[in-house]
Amino acid sequence: MNCRALIASAIVLVGAARLSAQQPTEPARADSARPGRALDVVVITASRRLQRVSDAPVTTEVISRQDIERSGAQDLNALLTQYVGVQPEPSVVGSGGVQLEGLSSQHVLVLVDGQPLSGRIDGELDLSRVPTWMIDHVEVIKGPLATLYGSSAMGGVINVITRDVYQARPAMTLSATGGSQGRMEANGAVRGGAGDVRGLIGLGRRQDDVQPGRADQSGARANRWDANGKVKWSPTGSGVTVDGAVLGVREDQRWQTGQLYYFSNNTQADARAGLSAPLGSGGTNRMGVTVYYSQFAHTSRQATLPEPVSDSGDVSTESLGRIEATFSGQVRPGQIVDAGVDIDREALSADRIEGGHRLSTSAEPYVQYTVGVGPLQIVPGARLSYSDQWGTHFTPKIAALYPLGDGVSLRLSAGAGYRAPDFKELYITFLNGAVGYVVHGNPALRPETSSNVTGGIEWSGAHAYARVQAYTNRFSSFIESVQQADSGAIEQYTYANVAHGVTRGADFDAGLSLRSVSLDGSFGYLDAYDRSTGLPLLGATPRSARLTGRVDLPSRVHSSLTALYWSAAPASQQSLGLTTTTVYRGAFTRVDGRLSRTFASGVDGQVGVTNLLDARPLDWPGVTERRWYVGMTIDRGF
Repeated sequence: MNCRALIASAIVLVGAARLSAQQPTEPARADSARPGRALDVVVITASRRLQRVSDAPVTTEVISRQDIERSGAQDLNALLTQYVGVQPEPSVVGSGGVQLEGLSSQHVLVLVDGQPLSGRIDGELDLSRVPTWMIDHVEVIKGPLATLYGSSAMGGVINVITRDVYQARPAMTLSATGGSQGRMEANGAVRGGAGDVRGLIGLGRRQDDVQPGRADQSGARANRWDANGKVKWSPTGSGVTVDGAVLGVREDQRWQTGQLYYFSNNTQADARAGLSAPLGSGGTNRMGVTVYYSQFAHTSRQATLPEPVSDSGDVSTESLGRIEATFSGQVRPGQIVDAGVDIDREALSADRIEGGHRLSTSAEPYVQYTVGVGPLQIVPGARLSYSDQWGTHFTPKIAALYPLGDGVSLRLSAGAGYRAPDFKELYITFLNGAVGYVVHGNPALRPETSSNVTGGIEWSGAHAYARVQAYTNRFSSFIESVQQADSGAIEQYTYANVAHGVTRGADFDAGLSLRSVSLDGSFGYLDAYDRSTGLPLLGATPRSARLTGRVDLPSRVHSSLTALYWSAAPASQQSLGLTTTTVYRGAFTRVDGRLSRTFASGVDGQVGVTNLLDARPLDWPGVTERRWYVGMTIDRGF
């Protein structure tokens, strides 16, 4: 990408702001959370307000900045798939999506600083679009949170909290990494402040010859520019905060299937603006207003040569405008109300959409009420969703938290989830003359629905932690393509609410830290099947495990070794007469290693290897041959 393109990408990033309630006024550092799991880490996702992780009504897993650095991952997809319960999803469009609790990426809501990340392609959201260099920490909640966040939060919510403007004096971070299979990264950020104003601006460049979500890496290529900026103004003594954030990504991707090369060129620009202020003199009640806008432009091409024809391809542009009003306050001792309303205006322009352009407006008020009865917390909540495209939907949930003392807590929740049909499913008209079929949207589609029950117990001590969580999801009316009875010469397909199934399982996590040595591991069990046929759900891995050991060596050298295991998983199903056979991809173990050395003057060097044993299983998404990398980071004030 030349200098003119870089300037154009920067111009896309216009000023904005977001609620200070979506970021702590001090760093929500989770560096000590693994292992022993620190109970005073501050999180935002579970209640849409700041609270200690020990007070969250649902289990919240935190991936700290230190965890991110030790992982060696260059993007969000590579980071998340190192954790049990977060499974990579196969893709035919070069997308790096993930599953939670056996539900596909369509049913996992991804947020950046509390706002939805847009830009799904064929229903899949590419998490490799988010670089790890701009992330402070990640909060992961498995199970439905539709009461607080609406559509798509059926399998869970992943909230990416970007690095904030903590330093009052100017500081600079520069980082560069290079490795095999074309890995090249460079990024830098400057942060600082004057008086009551603090800010940050960062820019990054990434290049790779790997496409996430694909088993076949033939012809793969990905080039990306990333940029983000923040500003925060908090007048001393007022309790008022105005803060802003922008995010921009420009990416060019390529992969090969058979004799054809496929290309995906995407531009994303997000902007937020908001205000948070206290209500009353007590300081316990706060209100906030946020304005958010996101635009994603996608061009899809294909060619027989490694470079596309410049004026070819299908073009689509989607945008989301949101106004969000929130209130959080203590109505009486031991009782807290979190309430608000989200008003969205979505638009899509695409050649494949009937009429070429569609608009949708929705309004969704919600409320969550925390009631304390001694040490027991009971948290009921509900959301009422209205859309001018598909009507209304009511989503309830109730959760309970009971601290037993000595670091032991019990959690139990039951709730519903839903996913609204998208523009493609409602209005697409797509003709593939070469293959001989046409797909029509169905404006009569209803939202997909699910119900969930989750229970768990956790313990956290000074140097160790352990947690067990079990869950069951029962889903109905999932949307699938179906063949119409009157097909004629060309096969006719449409979408219908037809699929019903169950996902159930349990996750176990534990860790131990003794002086310079730490060890933590996890194991996940998943049973996912279609209720109509009894067949397993494709892509749902029945068993997975992770074991990580870290040793701090003399001379400020830090080492880590991680082993990841996935059991055989259903990859496809073949029908012969009345018999359907499930084809599995084989079990797979990956070992990753990393060494880092901290030098004087804020300089840190790293060397690492992914897939140390060079395991090469067939048909596993995103799995590549052994990869090595070296890097250096400079973080200094000036």
